[in-house]
Amino acid sequence: MITYRNGNWDETTMDAAIAPLDEVSVAYTYLLDKGFTGDFPGSRACAAAKVYRDQLAELVLARPEIEEYRAGVAAARRADLLAGKDILGM
Repeated sequence: MITYRNGNWDETTMDAAIAPLDEVSVAYTYLLDKGFTGDFPGSRACAAAKVYRDQLAELVLARPEIEEYRAGVAAARRADLLAGKDILGM
């Protein structure tokens, strides 16, 4: 079970093995944001973020296809944003 905050900041618990990929992606984003603070290793903030990094690792282990799904969604969004735009004369 993975616990995260959804888009409305409501605490949500899901079973990563059976949850839809879009919901798993929201959890992935939240855990990635909370798990990597940029603080000095060994600091209190870095130690607190380890809980989220561990949950992220558990999520990816349960659903390895999430990274491919997120890459596909990002590529589709980029394609939509760039559709019909002239980029450097190309």
